[in-house]
Amino acid sequence: MEIRISMIVRKDNLKYILIFTLLVLLQERFFFLTGNNLVMVISICGLLIFIKKWNRLLQRNYVFNLLIIAYFIIQVYGIFLAYFRYNQPLSTGFIGTHYIFIYGFYFLFVDWFRRGNEERKLEVIKNAFIFFGVLFSILLIVQALIYPTVIFSLSYSIRNGLRVQGCQIIQFSFVVAVCDAIYSFRPKKIIPIAIMGYELFFVNQSRNVILLMSAIIIFLFYRRLKESSMKKFIIAILFIPILVLATWNMGLGDVISEIVLELQTVDGTSGMRVNELMYYLDLFKKSKYWGIGILGDQFPLRSTIYGINVGYYMEDIGVSAFVFKTGILGLLWLIFYLKKLGKMVKYTSGWIKLLTVFIFLKTIFSMFFSVSFIFDIKEGLIYLVILLAMIDANVNQNLEERRS
Repeated sequence: MEIRISMIVRKDNLKYILIFTLLVLLQERFFFLTGNNLVMVISICGLLIFIKKWNRLLQRNYVFNLLIIAYFIIQVYGIFLAYFRYNQPLSTGFIGTHYIFIYGFYFLFVDWFRRGNEERKLEVIKNAFIFFGVLFSILLIVQALIYPTVIFSLSYSIRNGLRVQGCQIIQFSFVVAVCDAIYSFRPKKIIPIAIMGYELFFVNQSRNVILLMSAIIIFLFYRRLKESSMKKFIIAILFIPILVLATWNMGLGDVISEIVLELQTVDGTSGMRVNELMYYLDLFKKSKYWGIGILGDQFPLRSTIYGINVGYYMEDIGVSAFVFKTGILGLLWLIFYLKKLGKMVKYTSGWIKLLTVFIFLKTIFSMFFSVSFIFDIKEGLIYLVILLAMIDANVNQNLEERRS
């Protein structure tokens, strides 16, 4: 009997590993072999999950279910706002926000986690994240070395050498690996962090990612050791300056200098972000703070209203874009989202507690920056959704242990 149960558990784990693998392949366009955006496929699958589980969404005690339902309502509000204000067809608005159904996978993974053996399942998905993060990092590093002999469907530019972008999972996997290593350090955990870190710092070269991740990771390291024994806390006080200095020498100092210069001269990408914020803030004020509205990609006036025709993009300004589009209601939702994440820090444990703190801080720091871990950007959203499901599972596991 025990052998049969063990086989069922392994088959169940294999099923969800395959689902996770398929989601990664769809998000990363099957190793960048196609230029087509396959996020729509993930959205359709998420919609089917919602249809199947709809009756249970309010019945089960999910951590983020009410926030997700409220998020849907606010998106519909933004679509109708665009309909009344700009005469955008409702169908165009709904198609343009198809990615909201990706949240259906939150319920799929939570239900799987809660069927028992949660700790083992969380370990399986954590390892899957790290595996794919390392795999894609190696692929992009090799691509940078052999370019232009072989070219994948990625984004190429020049910044301190060749810059290769277009992969979403590496940032998420890097954070998972770092949080795990900070909580429970083993020398072998440095290898995947080093590989993914090299890709992020020297191949991707996103200054926002480098700056924000470095700051938050140093904070997490300090926070973790401060919670440990006094001996470890003293070690932290001595080690953190070394960590800061090493990060600075890896290019963080240059990144900060470039950003400060661009902000002062209102030039470059940082200067452009300031101009974008001012433009959208002006539109937001004209809407009397009720929101600009959500415009679908196929709406003809989208480029004019959103300023795309002059080089402005909503995606560049991070979480603020959600507030500008949905107004006061979106701002209230964001406050409750942050409040929920902050509350979950109390109920999580292990490396997932550090992950929760990271997502909380990243959301705050993403108010004016285009970076990952944003709940309203379709690229990479599936990874954030799965991480939220992992937080849910960890909270549920801890609550059950406290009851028993």
